[in-house]
Amino acid sequence: MDPETLRRYVAPCGELCYTCVAFRDGPIASHASELTRRLAGFDRLILIFSTFEPRLAQYDSFCDVLSYLAEGTCGGCREGDACMPDCHVRQCTQERGHDYCFQCDAFPCTDVNLDGYLLEDWLYANRRMAEIGPEAFWKEDHERSHYMQR
Repeated sequence: MDPETLRRYVAPCGELCYTCVAFRDGPIASHASELTRRLAGFDRLILIFSTFEPRLAQYDSFCDVLSYLAEGTCGGCREGDACMPDCHVRQCTQERGHDYCFQCDAFPCTDVNLDGYLLEDWLYANRRMAEIGPEAFWKEDHERSHYMQR
């Protein structure tokens, strides 16, 4: 993979923008768009279908969520569209001239403004990238659900 695409898909913190629910060029947006296309016109049958499958009465809410997923609201952390507006990682790596946190002499620092599982993922991802490199990390991690704890 070319370095620019890799940086676009792998955030400075090590999270994969590519697998994020908001990333406009990732598989979630792509699959949601395809599902939207394949469900075109189904809304006119909901009243009939919901009589024997009550869960379909929530179809409008499902379509609202599906629409959000399909539009992909974010171009990735490096574009400044990050879903986590209080994250300090992007600005810090830019100021220090690094692509990823692990490249910094101060890693692991305490000013990332992450906690809980995000902090754990940040530490894991950067330690793993330091060990095997960002491209190998991408190859190893890009099929994993973004939201599964390690």
